Formats: sequence, C-alpha cells, structure tokens
Amino acid sequence: PLFGVGGNTMMATRHLPPLLRLSRLIITFLILSKLLLTEAEDFRDEIDARIAAELDLLSSDEYGVLNVHIVPHTHDDLGWLKTVDQYYLGLNNTIQEACVRCILNSVVRALVEDPSRRFVYAEIGFFSRWFAAQDQSVRDSVADLLASHRLSFANGGWVMHDEATTYYVGTIDQTSLGHAFLADNFAGYVPRTGWQLDMFGHSLAQQRLLTSGVGFDSVYMGRIDYKDLEERRKRGASEG
Repeated sequence: PLFGVGGNTMMATRHLPPLLRLSRLIITFLILSKLLLTEAEDFRDEIDARIAAELDLLSSDEYGVLNVHIVPHTHDDLGWLKTVDQYYLGLNNTIQEACVRCILNSVVRALVEDPSRRFVYAEIGFFSRWFAAQDQSVRDSVADLLASHRLSFANGGWVMHDEATTYYVGTIDQTSLGHAFLADNFAGYVPRTGWQLDMFGHSLAQQRLLTSGVGFDSVYMGRIDYKDLEERRKRGASEG
C-alpha cells in the first residue's frame, strides 16, 4: 500500500480497482521525476492534485466502500519515560503504567485460547528477553502462532528507531540484530511489513536500504510533517 496511518491502530486501503492502481503508479512516476527534475516548482501541487483525485474516486459510489483494517499491535519503547527494566517488569508505574512482560504473557495466552485472534509485535529487544525466560512449551506455542499467522512481527528491529538524527549504520545494525534473532529462533522467519509508526524525521537511508532490501513488501509510517498534514487537511487531500 502507498498510504498507511498508524497509532494504536493501523488503517490501510486495499483491493483498489485498476484505475486507482494506475493512478498510484502515476504518482510514483511523478515522485521519481521530481528526484531528477528538481527545478519543477509546481511539482507539489501536481502531486496533491493526483492524491485528491484518488480520494474522490475512493469516496464515490462508483468504486464502493473504503476498506478499513484495524490491527492490534505494540509500540513498546525500549526506554522513554522509564528505564528498560522498569518498562519490561512493570515497575515505577507512578511515572507511566506499562508492563511489557504482562503484555506478552496475556497476548500469547489469549491467542492460544482463541484461533480467530491476531496480534502484531514489533520490538525484538523486549521480545527476546521475554522469550528467553519461557519454557519449551511456551516457545513451541509461539512458533505455532507464527506458523499459522496469528502472531506476526512488523519491522522486527531491536527497537523502532528514529530517522531524524540517527546514523544509517546504527539503523542497519539494530534492524539486523532483530532480524537475526527471528531467523535463528523461528526457522528463518522474516518480517514482511515495515512499521515506522513513531519515528521523528524521514531518512533517505530508511527508504533506500530498510524496505524491500530487508524483505519488506509494504511499509507503514507515521508522523508526517505537521505543516504538510495541516495543508492537506485544508485541501481535503489527507486520509487521516
């Protein structure tokens, strides 16, 4: 998908008719053209017009209903308002109520109890610590959940890194560390979805090196520039 919106939920449009698929290909072509022809001052207006046209088509009776997918998932910072240990163990909740160990315990139990449930986990730094503390029966249950696609990993990095001030070597190293853990413990498992829902800034290295190059076939990101979002909302050219 070209567009995605995420926070505690993720929404995406899928199963688009051929005309809209073609429209998105045209947008992609224009973006690539901009990289080559930076002197095109009216490029942004042209792109916005194309996006607005897509949204008009999506909302028209001719093309039916916009599909909305609600996906339960995590975003567990490895250190923010509390230390990594406090987040994982659920300590010092006067600062923030958060217990990553409790999340993983309850999610795995709930998935095993009901085959219709699904869950997405992201931060391997926390998951690896939890997984190392489990007995073999729980580890086998997790492997079965992954094999049946009831549990999946998005991004799969040790953390969900920022993009504004991080150096590209660090983003590659931490992503490689998380992916290596998943491959080693789950028969070569590779995450298929990029999951950058709480980063600051947008990095060229992220888009060029950490998308299809690491096995992703889709990427979702959040926190577009607030001025860009405000302008799109004024023109009715925003999905969120």
